[in-house]
This record gives sequence, C-alpha cells and structure tokens, in this order.
Amino acid sequence: RDRGSKKSKFWIDNHFIEKDTLYAFIYNNPILHRFNAKNFQFAPLNSEKTTLNNEHLNCYKGANNETMVFASENKTISFNAFKNGIFKTVESTNYDKVGRIEVISKDLNNDLWLSTNGELHYFKFPRKTIKTYLKDKQLRAIKPLDSVNYIVATENSGWYQFNTTNDSLKPFKVIENEKTILPVSSRNFIVEDSIIWSNSRGNL
Repeated sequence: RDRGSKKSKFWIDNHFIEKDTLYAFIYNNPILHRFNAKNFQFAPLNSEKTTLNNEHLNCYKGANNETMVFASENKTISFNAFKNGIFKTVESTNYDKVGRIEVISKDLNNDLWLSTNGELHYFKFPRKTIKTYLKDKQLRAIKPLDSVNYIVATENSGWYQFNTTNDSLKPFKVIENEKTILPVSSRNFIVEDSIIWSNSRGNL
C-alpha cells in the first residue's frame, strides 16, 4: 500500500472526441493524448501544436461539432481551436484572477459565454468584442432559454435574464406561494418548454 501511494497517478483531466477519435489531457500533463482502440492505451502526441500548458482546463464541443479547448496559465486564458489534429490559438485574454472555467456557446464561430472566478464574460467573433457582466456576483450556472435569451444563476443574488439582441440584463423574478423569492446556490438549469427546473438551498 505504501509503495502504491507514492506512484504517480494516471487519470483523465478532460477529454473530447474528434472524428470518432478520443483525445484526452492527463492530470498534471500539458500534452494531448490520443486513445488507441486496438490496444486500449493512451499515447502522447509530442508536438508543440498539441501541447497546452494549463492550470485550469475546459474541453468544449460546440453545437456545430467544433472543438475548442480553453486553457489558463499565469492569469491568461487561451482559446484553442482543434482542427486537423493540432491546436490553433484564436484568442488570448488576461484576467485579474482565474479559477474554474465554464463555457457555453451555440456557435463557437460566432460567440461564446465564459465564466471564471465568479465573473461572466461575453465574446463576439470575429469582431473582438469582450464584455463583462455581474462582476461583483458569484456565477453558478447559465442556460439558454431561446435563441436570444439566457438565464444566469448567482450564488446569493438570485437569477438574471440576459438578452443578446438588446444587451439587456435584468433580474429574473421567481414566485413561490404568491411571494417573490431569491434563489440561492442554484447549480444547474433544466429548461422544458415554458418550465424551468433548478434548485435553491438544496431544494428543487
């Protein structure tokens, strides 16, 4: 048991599938690995174009089947498109502080939302537009309601609705027993037509 506890552990930090091939980043290793289905082994792709130094990592698959990997290093988050077996950095942005990276997008070629360190940022491509919303709030979840509206959950400040057409952000009113309530610590949204499922203080 003592010998085993000192061995370097091999586990997947994040992964994505591209053209029916599984790729993965191994914990504490900046080199992208490719899975070989014949021998059930991961092999490193030793190339500068398949290496991403990272403290925080998010491998995101877009709705149009695009792959983009978000990697942070020294308070900078790089946006790396994966095409033809290599990474190409398409954006790099500095932050005061970087934590866990969460991303949501309907089309990575057009725009995306990125949350880190409790802040929500909006990026518009190809025009270089970066906006920060709810800077003093702790972000917990974001979900599209339709083609232009998003619902956003904060830790202690309730929910907000953002409209991408007119750039408006307003509190999302939640009513329970004919009284307005303030949802707390909502971690996820499930949207079914006109019904929104979520949690508050551990209750559904």
